[in-house]
Amino acid sequence: LSRIINVPRRGIGDTTLERLLTHASEQGVSLFDAVIAVDDNDDISTGQRNAVKAFGTLLLELISASSGLKVSDITKLVLEKTGYVRQLETDRTEETESRIENINEFLSVTSEFDASCSNEDGRSALAAFLEQVSLISDIDTLVTGKEQVTLMTLHSAKGLEFPIVFMVGMEESLLPHARALEEPAEMEEERRLCYVGMTRAMKKLILTSA
Repeated sequence: LSRIINVPRRGIGDTTLERLLTHASEQGVSLFDAVIAVDDNDDISTGQRNAVKAFGTLLLELISASSGLKVSDITKLVLEKTGYVRQLETDRTEETESRIENINEFLSVTSEFDASCSNEDGRSALAAFLEQVSLISDIDTLVTGKEQVTLMTLHSAKGLEFPIVFMVGMEESLLPHARALEEPAEMEEERRLCYVGMTRAMKKLILTSA
């Protein structure tokens, strides 16, 4: 919650966040509860309180609206209501372009998950999906420029570059994956992922197979 409270920018500064966290700690409640009950926090100015209140209302609306939806639909709803992609498109930097690519890739993952969990209701489907996905991945905290080996999936590699790249297991049924061999659309996705991996290399690319 602290990562997204002001993303995209909604006028909630670091000082306000710190005061929310302090209030939550003192009252023994979650940060979410502190946001919803921001009117009880006298340490926050009226203007900031209104910004936090609007954010809390948005969260409650998303929670209510997401009931019964598929994971892809929940994701699209969040993107629409928060205006996150619109903010990225407005900023238009190399980093934001990469983030937009990552969002599109994420939506392809949620669509694949929805197809395999058609019998789940909205809430249990979302819970099952979150069990499979780490909210804070190692890639989020990756420090580039160091002399070290970084192991990642092709999906995670988008937006990053390395002097030397090894792509291992370049064999039929691994890449392309066995499930894609009979589906032209899936094969196209596998080719696209392969291209993503190959273009991460700045100086040298090594492909290996048994």
